[in-house]
Parts: sequence; C-alpha cells; structure tokens
Amino acid sequence: MAFSFGSLLSALLSWTTSIILVLVVVVLVISWLHQKPKDFPPGPRGLPIFGNVLDLEQDDAFAEKLMRWGKEYGPVYGVKIGFSNDVVVCGAEMIKTLLVKKGLDFADKPKLVEADLYNKERRGIFVSRCTDGWAQQRHFAHTTLRGMGFGKVALEPIIQEEVEDMIKQFTSYKSQPFDPQGPLATNSSNVICRLTFGHRFEHNDPEFHQLMDYLRGIMGFRAEVEVMVFPFLQHAYIYKERWQRNHVSVQNMLNYFGGKIDEHKTRLSNTTAANQEHDVLDFIDAYLLQAKKDPVHFNDEELKVVLSDLFIAGSDTVSTTLCWAILYMAAYPDIQGQVQAEIQEVIGGDLVCLSHRGSMPYTEATLMELQRLASVVPINPHAAFRDSMLGGYHIPKGTRVWINMWSLFRDPVDWPNPHKCDPHRFLNKDGTKVAHQDSFLPFSAGRRICMGEQLAKMELFLFFVSLMQHFKYVFADPDKTPSFEGVVGLNRQPRPYKVKAILRNK
Repeated sequence: MAFSFGSLLSALLSWTTSIILVLVVVVLVISWLHQKPKDFPPGPRGLPIFGNVLDLEQDDAFAEKLMRWGKEYGPVYGVKIGFSNDVVVCGAEMIKTLLVKKGLDFADKPKLVEADLYNKERRGIFVSRCTDGWAQQRHFAHTTLRGMGFGKVALEPIIQEEVEDMIKQFTSYKSQPFDPQGPLATNSSNVICRLTFGHRFEHNDPEFHQLMDYLRGIMGFRAEVEVMVFPFLQHAYIYKERWQRNHVSVQNMLNYFGGKIDEHKTRLSNTTAANQEHDVLDFIDAYLLQAKKDPVHFNDEELKVVLSDLFIAGSDTVSTTLCWAILYMAAYPDIQGQVQAEIQEVIGGDLVCLSHRGSMPYTEATLMELQRLASVVPINPHAAFRDSMLGGYHIPKGTRVWINMWSLFRDPVDWPNPHKCDPHRFLNKDGTKVAHQDSFLPFSAGRRICMGEQLAKMELFLFFVSLMQHFKYVFADPDKTPSFEGVVGLNRQPRPYKVKAILRNK
C-alpha cells in the first residue's frame, strides 16, 4: 500500500502537536498544584516552571535585587523559585521579629542542593533541621568549647600566638605584592585546630596544606541558580565535572576528620577509664567521651560534620572579613591612618590585648564598619518550623525563607551612601564612644545566632589591630583599585587582589 510523503508529514505534525499539548497540560497542572497558598505574601510575577529565577543574578546582584523587590512589595514578600513558593524578609524590624520574637517559628533550615553536597543527611549544627538532635549537638558544642576558653580571655594567648606568626608571614613578603587571603586563612584556621585537634600546624606542613585545600575547594564553590531550582542538572554534562570536583573536596575533608577521630580513639583507648575524663585535651576527646554516654545522638558521622561546621564557620568567616578589611584600608588611606594613630596612642609598640578594646572607639567603629561592608553572609536561609504569621501574612510550615541580611547593611535609608566606608556611623557625635546600631547584626540573632560570635569578635580585634599596628597597606598597582564586588559561595569573599604590606616604624 502506497504511503505518501504528505501522509507522513501529517502524521508527524499530529504526533508533535499531541506531545506539545501533553507538555502544556503537564506544566499547567504542576503550576496549579504549586500555586501560592491562601494569604501568602504578594510578590513579583514569575514564569511557569521557572518562577522568578530568570530575574535573578549571582553574587551581590542577587541580594541587591531582593532588596529592591522589598522596597516594591514590602519587607515580607513571596517569590517563586522554580515550583517552590518562598518568602523573602528584608529590613531590620522584620528580620529581628523573625529571628527573635518568632525565633522558634522560623528556626528550621531548608533543604538546599549545595548543602546536600556537604551534608546530605542534615547532620551537625548549621544546616541541620530544628530537632532535639540539633539542639543537643549545638548545646554540647557550645558548652564544651566555652569550657575550653571559647570566647573567653583564656583563649587570648592562643590567638596572640597566631597573630605573631601571621606578622612574620606578612613580613616575609618584604613589601612586595601578595594576596593576603592565604596567610589570613591559615592562621585563623590554626585557632580552630588548637581547639578541635589539640595542636596547631606549621605553615609548611603538608597535612595542613591538604586540609586548607579541602576548605578552599568547599568555600569557593558556587551553585548555579538553575541547578538550585532543578537539582538534577548537576548531573548534566556542562555542570557535572565541577559538582563532582566539589563532592570530592567534601569527601576528602570528611575522610580527613575521620582519620583525626581514629587517632583520638587510639590515644583514649590507651588511657584508663578512670583517667579519661581528666585526659580531655580537645573538642574531639570530649565528643568521643560523650558518644559513650549517648551513642544515638553522638557518633563518628555526626562528629565529622560538626568539625566541618566549626572549620567552615569558625575560621573562614574571620579570615574573609579580614581580607575585606585590608582591601578597604588600602582603598581608604585616611581611615587607615586614623586607626594607626589611635593604636600608637593607646598601645604603641606593645602586644595587642583585648583589654585595649575599650580605649579604642575609632578602631572598634572601623572594625564594625568593615563587618558591615563585608556582609560575609548576605542571604541567610531559614525555613518555617511550624505555621506562623509574619508581617500580616500566613507562612505555612516548611516554607523556605530567605533572610536578606544584605538589607540590614546596605539599605540607604539606614546607611546613607551605603557602599562608602565611614566609621563615624558607629560613633557618637563627638567620636568618643561606640554607638551600636539596631540594624547591625553581623552574627544573626535568636536560636540560630552564630555560636562562635564571641570568638570571632576576639579574633577580629586582635588580628586587625595587630595588622594595622605593624603594616601600612597600599595596592600593588596604585593606579588601579580592585573591585569591591563580592563573590558569593558559602560566604561572600572579595575578588582576588594584591597589596603591599609595608613595615611601619611603631
């Protein structure tokens, strides 16, 4: 029987039309199933399937866009990220309401594809769900580290030792251009090493270099917006290699911590049970002894993730803030000079101590301004632990909530000319006292407040003041100022730059 070309073309068109109709119906059904709940906050209109994703960019532009939408739709508004109905919260008043007044309502953490690489089972402290297990891990870590001097003056000599080592490293560059990120990261990480492993590393130690490589690989990873919306894309050819490389970094780091845990187990096994409590040298020792009492909540897998949490939050946040600080000091030589003048008046050439902090309002205000500008965590993801009301809108349990911390630090209403470095924002009228601002929450607040806030404040002061005391900072190329646009991965880092650290006559 003859089959004409026209008949074949007609059949193909009919088949293609049917497929398109089926896809349209599927898209419409899925979109209907994922329509906004009743009383959900208003927000920008989005496209089917994609939602508002195509309107969003990466890095600083992402947070800026969310802040502009906040001006248009209010401090609580809804966005669609793919099929997910999310909420964005902007502004000091509403953010503090969410974090403090309704702290339990929004104490959960959402499932995020980039966090799955690091912690798919949601163990540990920082990306864990709001459960009894999370509360126990956090309480144990906080109590144990405080007992070891975490956030107390007892830890000051350990930080000062790392400060002295860092000064030697900066001096070794002999006023030649260098990227400060490396030495800043190693010295702040060594503070955490002392607390967790019971010892520090020399900078030329291959094992230490290995650990720092793992951390850099994880902290520098950026998830594409499209993969955040459609996680299966991480397996696509154009993304697969990069995501696998990050996965390897994560696994290597966890395996490294597993080796450290085994070393501690061996040492503790050679200690009699009666003496074990008195032979606790570091955080791992304390955790392993707790695991014997409560093996359900405390085990090796949890400990590896908790150690990862401590290193990622405890060392990288400090070193990244200091990296931003040097960038801004080189860009604002007048402010750098005023800080150094106050250091000379109060400390001179003596060792920098925490006791000096109360006598240095301009330096303290500058450090606060640098934290504001750094905005190390521009967006803080939370989730609704239970049904709640926020800003007059109903937020269903499980809703992903993006807390726009960038709006706390860059809203021109609260911070005129927000991209300019101006320490006087944090000083009283005559410049003699630090004036704390309500919208200054660099460590968040409420139930999920940064556990290492006090340690971070200690490190930032001792490191920053010592850096300013010993060196003057100028850009490698005086005619070319580096970019102040951030690169946002697990935190917001400055783009690579080089400075000269010129020794000062103290």
